[in-house]
Amino acid sequence: GAPSTDVIALIDEQFLGANAATISGTSITGNTIKNQMVAIWNKGATTTTIGTNTITLLPGGTAVFNVPAAGGGYWLGGSDGGAFAFGNGAYYGSAPGAGLKLAKPIVAIAPSRDRGGYWEVGADGGVIGFGDAYYYKSLPGIGVHVSNIVGMAPTPATNQGATGGLGYWIVGSDGGVFSLGDASFFGSLPGIGVHVNNIVGIVATSTGLGYWLVASDGGVFAFGDAAFKGSMGGKHLDAPVVGLAPTPTGLGHWLVGSDGGIFSFGDATYKGSVPGDGAHIRNVVGIASTPSGLGYTLAGSDGGIFTFGDAVFNKSLPGLGVHVSNVIGLAST
Repeated sequence: GAPSTDVIALIDEQFLGANAATISGTSITGNTIKNQMVAIWNKGATTTTIGTNTITLLPGGTAVFNVPAAGGGYWLGGSDGGAFAFGNGAYYGSAPGAGLKLAKPIVAIAPSRDRGGYWEVGADGGVIGFGDAYYYKSLPGIGVHVSNIVGMAPTPATNQGATGGLGYWIVGSDGGVFSLGDASFFGSLPGIGVHVNNIVGIVATSTGLGYWLVASDGGVFAFGDAAFKGSMGGKHLDAPVVGLAPTPTGLGHWLVGSDGGIFSFGDATYKGSVPGDGAHIRNVVGIASTPSGLGYTLAGSDGGIFTFGDAVFNKSLPGLGVHVSNVIGLAST
C-alpha cells in the first residue's frame, strides 16, 4: 500500500525558499528539494501528501518533495534551450546556463508531474531535464535518428494509477509518436495510414490514456481516450494553427493561431482573442489553459504574454526589457 510519511528518512537536504513542513519530526524548509532523497519504502512509485505538500516516491527508493507556491505561473522556452520563469514558476536551469551545446534547436518545453521542473526537447528528439524532470531516455539515446520533432507531452501523475508522471510522448511533424518512460503508445498517423507533414504539437489527456495531435491547418487527431470534439481542418484560416489546449474535462479544446485567433470546440468556452482585442500580430507560438478551464494564456515568439478569462498575467519578456525572437512555447505551473 501507500507508505506512511513516517517511514521517509531525509538523508541529505538542499533547499530553496522559505516554506516549511515537518516530516518524522524533522523540520525542513524549501519550495523544492533539488536533490534525491533515500526513502526506506522502495516497493514502487506512489505519491502521498501533507496538506498541499506532495511527496513522490520513485522506483528504487528515491523521493522528491515539493511545496507548490500559491498563484499561477508559466515557463517560456527558447530554441537555444533558454528558460524563463514567471509567477510561481521557479527557475531550474537552462541549456545555455549549463553550458550545453545542442545538436538541434529546442522545439518544446514541458512541465514535470509536480511542476518541480521541466523538460526541453530538440528537433532530433534529444531530451534535457531540469529540476525534478528526470531523464526517461531520448530518441538519439535509443538509436532513432530523426530531425522533424515538433512537440512533447509529459504523462500526468494520474497516468494508469500511482505510477504515472514518469515519462513523455514525443511527436514528429508527420504525426509519428514515440513513447518513453511510462508513456503508453496509443497510435500514430503513419500507423493508421495518414500521411501529413504539418503536425505542430501533442497534448495528453488528464488520464494519460490518450493524446491529441494538432496540425497547422487546424486538423485534430485523437488517440486512446482523447475525445474528438471538432477541428478546423478544411476550413479557411487567416493564420496557421500553432497549438491546442484541452479543457479540464477533456471534452473540449481550444486551438490557437499564430495571430492569436482562438477556436473553441466541445465544452471549451471562448474567452477572447488577440484579433478580438484589436491587436495584429503573427508570432503566437503556444497556448496553455487555466486549471478551471475558464481562461487561457498565449505566448509569442518574443516572449509576449496574452491572458484571457481567469488567466493571470505574471509579466513577460518585453515587459522585463528582454528582447528575443526565439521563444518556441510555454508550459504552465
